[in-house]
Amino acid sequence: MSRAKDKPCAELARCEVAHGGERIACRIHVNPRRRSRAALQLQADGRVRVEVPPHSDPGQIRHWLQARAAWLLRQRATLVAQGGLPPPLAYAEGEAHLYLGEAYPLRLVAPGGAEGIRDAALQLALRRPSAAAVQRRLWQWYRDGAARVFAERLQVCVGEVPWLATPPPLRLRRMRRRWGSCSAQGVVTLNTHLVKAARPLIDYVILHELCHLRELNHSPRFYRLLTSLLPDWRQRREQLRVQAPRIGNE
Repeated sequence: MSRAKDKPCAELARCEVAHGGERIACRIHVNPRRRSRAALQLQADGRVRVEVPPHSDPGQIRHWLQARAAWLLRQRATLVAQGGLPPPLAYAEGEAHLYLGEAYPLRLVAPGGAEGIRDAALQLALRRPSAAAVQRRLWQWYRDGAARVFAERLQVCVGEVPWLATPPPLRLRRMRRRWGSCSAQGVVTLNTHLVKAARPLIDYVILHELCHLRELNHSPRFYRLLTSLLPDWRQRREQLRVQAPRIGNE
C-alpha cells in the first residue's frame, strides 16, 4: 500500500465493498505503527476492521478492499456455517475458551484451587471473580502456557530444519493481525493468542518464521523453502484464517 501525503486516510473512516450482490461494511483505523501494509480483521458484528498506515491513499484502500471482497465474504459465510461469528467474550462461569485447538468451559474456583485444564474444564482461581479480574487472570494463564508450549514446539520444529542447530531467540507478543514475525537479527516473535490454536497450526507459524531465517521476504524462494518443510502449509494457513476470529477473540 503506497502513501499519498495529500490524502490522509481519515477521510475513509467507513466504507462498503460489494461482490456478487452482497455487501460488507468496513471500518478504517489509522495505525501509526504500520509502515507499508494494511491488515484486515473480520469482527463479531460481521463488519471488517481495517488497519492502515498513516497517509494511505483512500482510492488505493478502496481498490485493495474490493480485490479482497470475495475472500471476505467466503470467510464470513464459513464462520456463519460453523455457528456464527463469535460475540465478545464475557469472562463468566461456563463460557467456552480455547486452548490448543479445544474449547473448554470456564470454571472459577476459590484462591488456592488448582488452575489449568481440569476435568474437561479450564479452571481459574480468583478471590473476586469480576469479568475484568477473570480476563486478567486468564490472559496471564494463556501467556504462561504459550511460553511453555511455544518453546516446546520450537524445539521440535528446529529438528526439522536442516540449517538450524539450536532454536533462535523466542519472544511472545499479543498481536491483532500477525501470528508471528522474524527480525533481521534472527529473533522469532509469536502471537500469544496462537496458544489457542491446535499444535499443527502452531507448527505452521513457527516453520514459516524459521524459513525467514534463510529468506527474510515472501519471495518464490521463500515459499519453495516452506513447501519443502511443510507441503500442506496452504491448508494449515487456510484453517488458521478461518479460525482467526475465534482464536483472536477477546
